[in-house]
Amino acid sequence: GIVRGAGIGIWPLVQTIIGFTRRGRANLAMRTFGRLGTHEDLAVMAADCGLDEEQQNYVRHNLTPGTFVGQVGLGSYTRPFIFRVPLAKLPRGVSEADIQLSQALLRE
Repeated sequence: GIVRGAGIGIWPLVQTIIGFTRRGRANLAMRTFGRLGTHEDLAVMAADCGLDEEQQNYVRHNLTPGTFVGQVGLGSYTRPFIFRVPLAKLPRGVSEADIQLSQALLRE
């Protein structure tokens, strides 16, 4: 079994809650979710986070890409909260010229 408070963390990343055991979810001290694909997923996550009907309706209609609901089992964030994650600007890809230049420097 999973022992609570052991200082060991797991962070399952799933696209749907369907098939994820209730026992497994009960041992997760931190929950985050964004837009969900099914009503069942929202109902399960809302229940696990303790969202009331008004909060569920808000989440159902207002979450956009990059907006999430979070809840942490310890500290000041034990109540569900909304947060935004800005779009990451990834560096450009490496071009063929960059690769050849770096190889030439190694040959010198």
